[in-house]
Amino acid sequence: MKNVFIYSNNDANSLKAKNELKALLEKENITVKDDFSSDIELVIAIGGDGTFLRAIKASDYSDVLILGINTGHLGFFADYSPNQLDEVVKVCTSDNYLIQSYKTIKTEVETKDSKIILDPAINDIYVKHGLSSIIHLDLSIGDSFIESMAGDGLLISSSAGSTAYNYSLGSSIVDPRLDLLQIKPVAPSNNAVYRSITSSLLVPGNENIVIEPKDVNDTVIVVDGNENKIEDVKKIIITLQDRVIKIIRKPDYKFWNKVRTKFI
Repeated sequence: MKNVFIYSNNDANSLKAKNELKALLEKENITVKDDFSSDIELVIAIGGDGTFLRAIKASDYSDVLILGINTGHLGFFADYSPNQLDEVVKVCTSDNYLIQSYKTIKTEVETKDSKIILDPAINDIYVKHGLSSIIHLDLSIGDSFIESMAGDGLLISSSAGSTAYNYSLGSSIVDPRLDLLQIKPVAPSNNAVYRSITSSLLVPGNENIVIEPKDVNDTVIVVDGNENKIEDVKKIIITLQDRVIKIIRKPDYKFWNKVRTKFI
């Protein structure tokens, strides 16, 4: 690899690791850039999982390898730590690593006047009310109507996102080798008026999920933590697309070992 883009948060430990890594890479005649460009072969994200997702966005979701160095808390996407910078340099000078590919989520929003394609999501899409109140949504999977739900909203997560907010809501962890989307109602209402599904639904990756807000003009669609407030939403179509994110993993990486060390 000749050109590397390092994306770091502003934490002191992250900036220290960035400077040390930059010096090590330049000793190997590898050019380190502070901004993304078309000749970048590897993106290195230094921080937590949020920084990792922001690094992907800063790279315009391009078809480029990305490696994580964890200076945050959970660090599920990152395989390396600041005391393993020599191993990171070896990644740049050899091919002794694994590549884990995650499909991204596409969100198309139909409003009264237009169609909007939001940024791809790696983890999840959360549809909720713009105010702190109950939202009413019609949910369909493909051509099949499922329910009219009331509650805080609906979370749609990928296999990659199954260990994020989805897991906090009590839903299933999914092996990333499975191409699927998981639908989880968030604080659904269940009473004499509204009966909502409370468990998560697993949907094949080639199926469309269709959400229709029923009574709000200020729907908020949260894409990997980034809020998009959109007025007059008629329909939200969510699909798993072929566009992938390629994450560098250590040669001995195993997903379920990662789950055990991070969650159990």
